[in-house]
Amino acid sequence: MKNINKKIFNLSIILLLSITTNSCSDYLDVNTDPDSPSDSQITEDVILPGILAQLSYELAGGYPARAASLWTQQIASSGITRDISTLYIDDSDTNNTWQYTIYTGVLKDAANMVSKAEANENEQYIGIGKVVQAYTVAILADFWDEAPWSEAFNPAILKPKFDNQEALYTAIDQLLNEANTHLTNAINSGLIVKKDLLYNGSLTKWKKLANSLRARYALRLIYAKGNGQADLALSYLSDGFASNSDDAGFAFEDKEDANNPWAQWEDKWQIVYINKFMVDLLNSNSDPRLDAYALTQEDDLIVGAENGVTIQVNSKSSVSNVKAEGTLSGAGYFIKNTSKVDMMTYSELLFIAAEAHAFKSAFPTAQTFLRNAVKANLEKVVANGAIILTPTEITDFTNTLVLPVNLEDAQKMIIEQKYIANFLQIETYNDYRRTGYPVIPLPLVTFADQIPERFPYSTDPLLNNTDNVPDIDHETDKVWWDQK
Repeated sequence: MKNINKKIFNLSIILLLSITTNSCSDYLDVNTDPDSPSDSQITEDVILPGILAQLSYELAGGYPARAASLWTQQIASSGITRDISTLYIDDSDTNNTWQYTIYTGVLKDAANMVSKAEANENEQYIGIGKVVQAYTVAILADFWDEAPWSEAFNPAILKPKFDNQEALYTAIDQLLNEANTHLTNAINSGLIVKKDLLYNGSLTKWKKLANSLRARYALRLIYAKGNGQADLALSYLSDGFASNSDDAGFAFEDKEDANNPWAQWEDKWQIVYINKFMVDLLNSNSDPRLDAYALTQEDDLIVGAENGVTIQVNSKSSVSNVKAEGTLSGAGYFIKNTSKVDMMTYSELLFIAAEAHAFKSAFPTAQTFLRNAVKANLEKVVANGAIILTPTEITDFTNTLVLPVNLEDAQKMIIEQKYIANFLQIETYNDYRRTGYPVIPLPLVTFADQIPERFPYSTDPLLNNTDNVPDIDHETDKVWWDQK
């Protein structure tokens, strides 16, 4: 599985080759290919679809999401060898994500789109581009702590410095603030967006995403910058997501190599199992979402698998301390070809509000937001056809959530519920490091003493930017915002 992320790259490669913004003129400037588009023909609406596809396929649903879901024991895969499921990761594992997806992919193309939009005074594409940049720089910051940004795209600097995480978060918030301004201007001017594969041209939803992300990142820094971050996060709430229809979910196609990345991973490389830890957590609260997250076995039971063990497929014989392992649900939600990959959801925003109010000791208000967050997630799962619940049944379940009236226990309940709702999403790993919740077991066979604190730097900067790349231990060195 170590090379899985190097193989399931087809969708992004096809898209990038078809709309590439990397001109051949740097290498072949003696001839002009009449079949290749000129720079003037590569407009903002030509660049945007490839950016969004790569962002969703390779980041929100790609290697960072797989590592996050395996490390936080939401899912399991078979094997006892050195692999991300057994907490092993080295520089070669992060090459594609660091070099090809982030730097020469999403960030380079987004910078190109923003530059063209500025020249053409197309504020709608400037705003969208800056949201994309902020989201991607946040992945850099959260997974690596320090990374090139301020000098990354200066052609005169071949070996850019690594900005510290605090500087990266300052840049992230500035990008989102600027995006908000440009999107507001574009909305007021009646500008339109073409080929928007995320929001189908809705600038209002892009603006809501920008403000929702600001809330996410504000709360992320609460242990690094203080409890004032709770008020800051709440200040973005009114301009953020207002319902599940605002979710930033990218829909894939029902055809080979253009389908959902989790479906590709399971179909081509590795069966994905629901983790025993996740099953036990859901069962402990009689949570109806278990039937949405996994398929039942022949005996109508859902029994989770564990990482660090060879799993016997479709077997009822004993595997570790379980009888059989339930694969992720194919009932119309998570691994269907057309299933969406979420970058952020309305329910997540409500969980953020719940935790922020808990930091302010406003526990009744926090409980209301917690229940509404779970309600929103349940309604989304039901709407996607994964389970059947009536509105009364949803309300009855959310009413069982009684929030403790002290911060630590309240945070534990909020983050555990957020962990369940953010199934297969990157945020579970960030929340775990920031709060320590849920309390997650290690794989049965492991090549690390703990869940790694970050990703190791990829081979490229280690070889080509040696003087600037930080000397870190990715297993034990915490990122800056992890100060609880």
